[in-house]
Amino acid sequence: MNIKIQNRNLIILNLLIIFSFFLGFILQENSAGGGLIDFNHIAYNYNLIFSNKFSEIDWNKYDSSRYPLHYFLTKIYLPLDLNIIKLNNFLISISIPIILFYSIRKKILFNKIYNHHLLLLTLCFILYLSPYLRTSSYWMLEENFGIFFIIFSSIFFYNSFLNKGFKQYINIVIYLLLSYFAFFCSQNLFVFIVLNFFIHIKFFWKKKIIIFFIILTNFLFLFLPYLFFGDVLFQITSNVSTSRLAFNLNNTIDYFSILLIYLIPIYFLSFKKEEIIIFLKKNYLKIIVLFLLYLILFWNYESHILGGGAIKKFLLLVFGETIYYKVFFILSSFIGIVVFFHIVKFKEKILLLFVIPYFIFITFLDNVFQEYLDPLFMIFLILYTNKFIQIKTKELYFLVFYFATFLISANIYYLLYKIV
Repeated sequence: MNIKIQNRNLIILNLLIIFSFFLGFILQENSAGGGLIDFNHIAYNYNLIFSNKFSEIDWNKYDSSRYPLHYFLTKIYLPLDLNIIKLNNFLISISIPIILFYSIRKKILFNKIYNHHLLLLTLCFILYLSPYLRTSSYWMLEENFGIFFIIFSSIFFYNSFLNKGFKQYINIVIYLLLSYFAFFCSQNLFVFIVLNFFIHIKFFWKKKIIIFFIILTNFLFLFLPYLFFGDVLFQITSNVSTSRLAFNLNNTIDYFSILLIYLIPIYFLSFKKEEIIIFLKKNYLKIIVLFLLYLILFWNYESHILGGGAIKKFLLLVFGETIYYKVFFILSSFIGIVVFFHIVKFKEKILLLFVIPYFIFITFLDNVFQEYLDPLFMIFLILYTNKFIQIKTKELYFLVFYFATFLISANIYYLLYKIV
């Protein structure tokens, strides 16, 4: 394709994606399903925190499973006006794909893997198609604050490799500070701290002073807030653990079924059709036996109204709560595991550093929601795998079509069924 035509098409595509994002805000889109209900909880928290001094807040009334850092950051520069706070959330959310693009530019300098900047910009704009990024943007929810900080931190993460001397230490400090800002906005983002810690240790393995500095700085940023605000943080943690935390191995089904949705595009972009066929022919007996064992192990899986992800909702619509629904839902989870290990074995071993720690985290929750992985897993794929950095135009069109279809389907589902 002529480069001018390609650029023109990509510009038009980007404008359409951005237009859809603004249109969603105007129409108050609720493509994740829980926007209005969660908005009421968050509005209550803003009123609680903005209307009281820190020492006077009754944390038993705080209605969230996340630590409240972003409320206090917002309180520094905004009044208690929900319309202004809502707009602030929207503007922060708009910046997320843009900051991600600048982070990728740092990454390509570090890895020396170059690609057309307009392709990479369009890749980042795919985040605007995330139902969960969008719903959080429009309904003043909490998730995007943590995502903003974790992506912003990635710029300094890559700078810590590119710079030398004193600048290297400064970038490590800024990266970790922003990372722990993300963590104290949303605890599920710990996975990026763990991931980056191992990458840092591997890269600086021969520089013991830098490794010691990284470990010490991690220790300080993690534990100092507990030292100064331990009463608040432990009380919130206690309230959450009492109401929402419980070991549940059946969450494996929900987790890998949701993960499958985001593994599918990278799977088909990583393997040729012939490679997939050869893999299935070579391993089909093992796969069948393992699936039967998986089916037996999780046959007691019980469906809940809350959580479970898009595949679960689709299968419930098609089959209802019948034996067919259970078999196909467990099958979708098993396929997610097979696809995951196929990618890890032959293409992207770094997936282990996200999927395994996050899986352990998920097994201690009462319900698994798709928002726990969307758009975090796509952000991970863009930042830490090289497949998307080397993406080609046709592959990019496939990704946009795939996630646009998912977004449209989510909107249709919640418009028709009004299910949370």
